[in-house]
Amino acid sequence: MNTISIEMAIKGFPELLKDTLDTKKETIITSEKGDVVLIDQHSWEELKATIQLLKDQKSLKALLDGHIAREKNNVEGKAINQVFDDL
Repeated sequence: MNTISIEMAIKGFPELLKDTLDTKKETIITSEKGDVVLIDQHSWEELKATIQLLKDQKSLKALLDGHIAREKNNVEGKAINQVFDDL
């Protein structure tokens, strides 16, 4: 992850945008008012989907149960449509 000032981001925005899209790496842009993170849209959509799943208690429990089962070498479990049937 790169960190640059707002002034540097403004000066080199086309290059910053191209680099973000090419590498899929985040860039922190700092300013006196605070910091922001620049990421590509695909990564942002994935993050939003992950957050949505983690907010859902039923999905989160199923995810954690699956991790516990794998740690115990018990790979049998529910099918995806059974786990996320309410989404």
